[in-house]
Amino acid sequence: MVETTIGFDFPISVRESYQVHDGQEPGTFGLFGGWRLLQLTDVVREWENQRENERDFEFGHYSSHCKSLHT
Repeated sequence: MVETTIGFDFPISVRESYQVHDGQEPGTFGLFGGWRLLQLTDVVREWENQRENERDFEFGHYSSHCKSLHT
């Protein structure tokens, strides 16, 4: 569902990782330099926030990389 929502497929290794564990709980210390591995619901929310920012601030260069931004 997440891949459909954001418009592209995760690499197989990322998909397999999420099948084992759905990210880290909010408020925990991040695995990657202090950055938390997002839960899938947070991935979708962040994607939607970035889409909104792209529309609001006309960051057109994102549209060439993210095909679902204007759908």
